[in-house]
Amino acid sequence: IRTSHLREGERAQTNYTIEGGGEEQPTLNWPSRLKIALGAAEGLAYLHEGCDPIIIHRDIKAANILVDLEFKAKIADFGLAKFTPDANSHVSTNVKGTIGYLDPEYLSSGNSTEKSDVFSFGVVLLELITGRRAMNMGVSLVNSVRPQLTRYLEDGKFDSLVDPGLQNYDRVEMARMVRCAAACVLPSGECRPKMSKIVRALEGDLPLSDLIGGMKCGLGNRQTRERGLLRLWSRPRKVQKDARTRQQP
Repeated sequence: IRTSHLREGERAQTNYTIEGGGEEQPTLNWPSRLKIALGAAEGLAYLHEGCDPIIIHRDIKAANILVDLEFKAKIADFGLAKFTPDANSHVSTNVKGTIGYLDPEYLSSGNSTEKSDVFSFGVVLLELITGRRAMNMGVSLVNSVRPQLTRYLEDGKFDSLVDPGLQNYDRVEMARMVRCAAACVLPSGECRPKMSKIVRALEGDLPLSDLIGGMKCGLGNRQTRERGLLRLWSRPRKVQKDARTRQQP
C-alpha cells in the first residue's frame, strides 16, 4: 500500500508504504495506519450517511486514499461514483472497480450498494493490518486470511494476522480493527455494518459485539451477537464467478 502526502493541493515526493520499502519509502507505523483507517472511515460514512443523495464510491481501495502531512486521510477519485436516493436502493450497472476489492455480491448481481463500499473498505483494513496486497498471485487477501480471521473470531488471537514488520502496536486498537475488517467483509451485504458504526468501533465508542445485528441476520439480541460474527463468517459461500470475467473495462 502506498499513500501520498498532499501539500497545498499537489503531491509531494515522499511516498509511504506498509510493505517495508526502505529509506525512500518509510514503513507506516501503527498510529499512522490507525489514523488513516479512521479518517477514511469518516469520509466514507459522510458519503453514505451525510450526503443527499447518498454517494456510492464504487472504487474504494488503498490507492484512492490520500493523506496530508499529518496523515489525515481523504477519499479520492470519484470517477466511478454513483448517486442513490437512500440506503435501501442500489445502482445496477456493468461491474466496475478494482480486482481484490470488489464485493462478491456486486460481482454476482451487478447491483452496487453502500455495503459494496463497506466490503472494499474492509479489504483496505486488512491491508493495513497484514501489510499485504489486496491480490497476490491471483488470490484475494480476503480469502487468503480467512483461516486467521476465523481463528480470531473463535479465540480472540490475531497475532498471525498482523504485519510481522509492524512494531509497538496497541493490541486493543488492533483488536478493534481486526473485528471491523471481519464485519466489513462478511459474505452477506445486509449484515455488514454501516460506516458510522465502523467509525465508532475504531474509536472505541461502540462495543464490538454491536458492530453487527438485526433480525435480517438472525442476530436480534446481544447474547446472540457475541458469537454471531463467527457464524455469519462461517456460512457456506456461494460459488462466485472469477472477478476478471465479470469486470468491465
